[in-house]
Amino acid sequence: MDSSNKLLVGVDEAGYGPNLGPLVVVAVTLEVPSDVPSGDLWQRLVPAVSRFPAAMPESLVVDDSKKVYGSDRGLDCLERTALAWMGLGGTSPKNLRELWATHCLTALEDIDESPWFAERDVEIPHAISPNMRDADRERLAAALGAGGFGRTGMVCQIVMPRRFNALIEREESKNVALFQVNAEILRHIWNHSSTNQIEVALDKHGGRNFYWQLLQQEFHETVVVRGREGPKLSRYEVNGAGRRLQATFAPRADSEHLLVAAASMIAKYVRELCMHMFNNFWTRHVPGLKPTAGYPVDAERFWKQIRPAVRRLGIPREIVWRQR
Repeated sequence: MDSSNKLLVGVDEAGYGPNLGPLVVVAVTLEVPSDVPSGDLWQRLVPAVSRFPAAMPESLVVDDSKKVYGSDRGLDCLERTALAWMGLGGTSPKNLRELWATHCLTALEDIDESPWFAERDVEIPHAISPNMRDADRERLAAALGAGGFGRTGMVCQIVMPRRFNALIEREESKNVALFQVNAEILRHIWNHSSTNQIEVALDKHGGRNFYWQLLQQEFHETVVVRGREGPKLSRYEVNGAGRRLQATFAPRADSEHLLVAAASMIAKYVRELCMHMFNNFWTRHVPGLKPTAGYPVDAERFWKQIRPAVRRLGIPREIVWRQR
């Protein structure tokens, strides 16, 4: 174990609220010297990295995805940041299936159950040029190197409707289902990290303030110590075999932690790629159909319009519609 460095982790999601499309949860990791606080990363990476709007044309924007992305702005900003970060690990996925295979903990079988993924794929980069992708990666790598930072990583879960429905049915709670997806990612990081100190920042899950019992159940072989718990912050320490994982749950964590903001943007990017394929499939089968983002109200409209085609194509409801 390397005692001179620690691993900073930011976790966020996209697609918790919709009835259509996947829930995507992403963790972004960065090894830093042990004395570097997670809140300092934006300042240390200027001007290669910037909050929204970009400080300079070549700056990578890393901020809350809700600020960065809109249907009027397109995917450019999200894709630049997502692909630059993924490329740091030495892999640049050429399509969504390859991204799923190289960066996702979710079984590939889950992508094959949906005909909108089985029939076609979406090329990556989707909105920017390969040259821009490569230049962004090189600038980010240079900034991280100049800052004395170490290895980076990104891992995600893409939870399709069938699995999402099954999780909610099993847990009887939507925010506990979300926690379980996060917990699988935390377990993966705990099992594979080469550092003995891990600091994780996460957004709060559905307004939940208490996570101790859920963490102790997941990390059953360790001791989980409860720290401060409340609306503004809930903090815990997982201790085992000389190692420590500190998990801090806070509302709007993506405004305080660069890695949470990066995770937010990557999660939104991956979900938008999935929704692009979803909408392309259904607009081919239902003439005149307006695409959807999958959120309540419009999801009801979309479901009503595609229901005859769902029956005609023999597609099970549970792989399309999320119950909550």
